[in-house]
Amino acid sequence: MNLTFGDRLNVITGDNGLGKSFLLDVIWWSITRSWPAEVNPGTLAGRKARPNEGVKGKITAKLHGATKQLISLSSEYNRTSEKWVRPTGRPPKGGLTLYAMVDGSFAVWDPARNYWKDDEGQAPEGRLPAYVFTPDEIWNGQKQGNQTACKGLIEDFSNVNFDKGGGKQLLEKTLKLLSPEGESFTLGATTRISITDSRDIPTICMPYSAESGVPIIHASSAIKRILSLAYMLVWAWLEHQAACKLRDEEPTRRITFLIDEVEAHLHPRWQRTILSSLMESISNLMGKPEVKLILTTHSPLVMASCEDVFTDKSDRWFDLDYDKGTGQVLLTQRDFEKQGAAETWLTSKAFDLTSVRSVGAETVIREASDLLNADNATPSQLAAMEKKLAEKLNSHDPYWVRWRWLSERKFSAES
Repeated sequence: MNLTFGDRLNVITGDNGLGKSFLLDVIWWSITRSWPAEVNPGTLAGRKARPNEGVKGKITAKLHGATKQLISLSSEYNRTSEKWVRPTGRPPKGGLTLYAMVDGSFAVWDPARNYWKDDEGQAPEGRLPAYVFTPDEIWNGQKQGNQTACKGLIEDFSNVNFDKGGGKQLLEKTLKLLSPEGESFTLGATTRISITDSRDIPTICMPYSAESGVPIIHASSAIKRILSLAYMLVWAWLEHQAACKLRDEEPTRRITFLIDEVEAHLHPRWQRTILSSLMESISNLMGKPEVKLILTTHSPLVMASCEDVFTDKSDRWFDLDYDKGTGQVLLTQRDFEKQGAAETWLTSKAFDLTSVRSVGAETVIREASDLLNADNATPSQLAAMEKKLAEKLNSHDPYWVRWRWLSERKFSAES
């Protein structure tokens, strides 16, 4: 597979198991030279890519460094060591790289904290190849030996320094921007939820719980995912700024954000706005950053929402398909053409459905069409088929027009 990404938005579609997450993992490795699950084995996603037996695995990439110079890397898989051979030379010192994995884990590569070697060619003491957090660690923090890598959302919400650094305000603003259409989520006061847990748990206020708020550990899966995403965005940016201040460097204005199944857990109304909300949230956080989004999706609503922001100059759509004839997975960069409606996207090249109806309705329509084309159809067969259609289709289904017109003509001709 060969991909040349757009400068801003890149969308990857395709059926389950064809390699969308695999591509994100390889992109992450190409930038950071680490596999998320090797940094943190507690994650269920981000595993090391392993070539099939008898296949010579190879990854090549061209990446832009901090000064926009183009840096090439190439790596082959060593079956003896079960590792990808680390490319020679220093990796490009690009911008922040974030990876929201489908299992709720989150990875961060920070050029100010995770860069391969310092200016003297030495690996800084205690340097991590990347920060990788399980869903539990996003909420409850992560320790690296005696060092605290991240305090976690629950503690940071009550942390005076996090508040002084503008973290709470940024988190609230980001959460508001990521809220679903027509709603606005805000962080409420903290509360105790158990006599055996001495922590103050943040609450989230929604239109239907504005007065008391819901403890965030009791929130829905969708809200937890968005909370985690908002917190990781803010945390990564604040920690990058703090590290740059200690290093006497200017913070980066570049960010590469990988998101696997951007619509995960979200209601259709939320799926319609999540893409534009993410882009606005990043811009609000970093001013005027250079943003490269690379995301996968199974959602026709997400694809429909792309129509508001997609431009051929800076954006790309890649589609994975399985070729039954050759047994190969094919990657195609497709022209982005507006479909106008989510249901039309379902029957586009993005999802390859033959119908937007249920399988049962699609089957009976096919049978009805075959009957209409048959030379020996009888009135009783037509009547029986109309009954079957009535069981599967609603009275306003557009197929009724075709059926009644053709069946009446056929009945008249046979009479």
